[in-house]
Amino acid sequence: MLAVNLLMTFYLTPQIVEVGRVLDFVSRDPPPPELGRFGALHAAYSVLDVLKLLLGIWLTVRLVRRP
Repeated sequence: MLAVNLLMTFYLTPQIVEVGRVLDFVSRDPPPPELGRFGALHAAYSVLDVLKLLLGIWLTVRLVRRP
């Protein structure tokens, strides 16, 4: 879970912020090419967040069932 969190914090978050700043004041018609990259980064962040949640649940169940 720590590795996933570090990946999210130090790799994905700065990239999302960078692309988000580029997209802040850009016209949406036509959609800018960075919008696709932002969507992919956002999806990766969301998947890793769900993975972190599932790892936490799995670890909790494993620790509770331990004799």
